[in-house]
Amino acid sequence: LNRTMTTSTMLRFLSTALLLYSSTLVITTTALDNGLALTPPMGWNSWNAFHCHNITQDLILQQAGLLIALGLAELGYRYVNIDDCWMDNKRTTKEGALVGDPQRFPQGMTWLGDALHERQLQFGIYSSAGTLTCAGYPASLGHEVVDAQTFASWGVDYLKYDNCHNQGVPGIDRYTTMRDALNATGRPILFSLCQWGDEDSWQWARSVGNTWRSTQDIAANWRSLELNFWRSQEHFERSGPGAWLDPDMLEVGNGEFVKSYPENKAHFSLWVMAKAPLLLGNDLRTVTPDVLEIISNTELLAIHQDRTAPQARCVRGCDRKKFLLQQQQQEEEDDEKNKDNSLRQSTRKTTTTTTMTTTDVSSSVSLWPWDKDAMSIFATTLGNGTVA
Repeated sequence: LNRTMTTSTMLRFLSTALLLYSSTLVITTTALDNGLALTPPMGWNSWNAFHCHNITQDLILQQAGLLIALGLAELGYRYVNIDDCWMDNKRTTKEGALVGDPQRFPQGMTWLGDALHERQLQFGIYSSAGTLTCAGYPASLGHEVVDAQTFASWGVDYLKYDNCHNQGVPGIDRYTTMRDALNATGRPILFSLCQWGDEDSWQWARSVGNTWRSTQDIAANWRSLELNFWRSQEHFERSGPGAWLDPDMLEVGNGEFVKSYPENKAHFSLWVMAKAPLLLGNDLRTVTPDVLEIISNTELLAIHQDRTAPQARCVRGCDRKKFLLQQQQQEEEDDEKNKDNSLRQSTRKTTTTTTMTTTDVSSSVSLWPWDKDAMSIFATTLGNGTVA
C-alpha cells in the first residue's frame, strides 16, 4: 500500500465511527440448537499461513504444541483446524469414505484427533458442499451421511464447510443436508458455514450453522480487512449465541500486517467487537512478541467471550461502509462480465486488493485505544448494559 501508517492515524477510528454494544438483541430466526458456540469459537486454522503447502500431521501437531507453549490454549484458543488439502485424491473403494493423505498423515486422522484431544485441544476439519473442494480434492456433496459419520468416528469437533464446485444446488439445501447428517451422528460437531454470504444466507444460515460467513475470503491487506468487517455489520442482529457471523479468519501477523503493529491491533480489535470467531491464521513458529501481545490481550478476550455482550453495531460515522459495499458491488458486476459463471463457482472468492492512500486509511481505520482507563470504561459500560 502507498501510505505511511502511524499510531496517531490508526487511533482516529473512535472519532470517526462509533461502535456500540446494545443490551437488547433482536433475532428473528432460531440458532442451531446443538449446544455449541455459545460464545464465538477460538483457535487456529492452517489456510491463511500455509494454504495447501506442507499440510502434514507434523505441522499440525507443531502448531498445536505452540498454542499450548505460548499460553494461547489457556486463553481459549483450543480448536486446531486443518483446512483444505488434507485428504487423499480418492475415496476408499469399499465405503466411499474420505481418507487423509497417507504420505502427509501416515498415522491417520483418528490418531491425529486423539493426539489433539490428549493435549486438551479440539480437532477441526474441512470439506466443501460441492463435488470437489476449492483446491480440487474430493468433497461432500452427495456424500454427506458417510462423511459426517467418518468425521464423527475420527473425533472431529469442528467442520468448516466451503462452497466450491456446488453444481448450482441451492445453498440452503446443501448446508441443511450436512447439518442433519452431523446431528445424526450423535457427536457434537461445531458446524461452520463458509458460504461467502451468497444466496441471502443471512436469512437462513443462523438455523443451519454455528458460524456463517458473511464475506468473501479475507486477504492480508487493509482493504480486504475493512470490507469484511463492514460486511459483518450488515445483519449484526442475526449474530448471537450458537450462531455467529463470520468475517473470516484472522490475518494478524500475515502479509501486509507483518510489520504493522497498529494494523494488527486494529484487525484484532475489530474482530473482537464483531464477536467474530477468532481463528488465528499465522505460523506460530515465527510469531513475534508484538503479535503475541495482541492476540493474548485478556481484556479484549473477556469482552469477546462475554455471553451478555452481543455484536457491536455502527451507529455514527458509517458512510465508509456504504462506499466500500458500493465499490465491491461494482467490482463484482465487472467481474461477471469477464468471467464464466462456472469458474466463479469453483474458485475461492477473495477480496480484490486496491491501492489506498493515508487519507483513505485515516478516515476509516478502526483501533481499540488499548489503554487501561479506556478499556475499564468500555467494560463497565458493557457490563451494565448502557451506553454513555
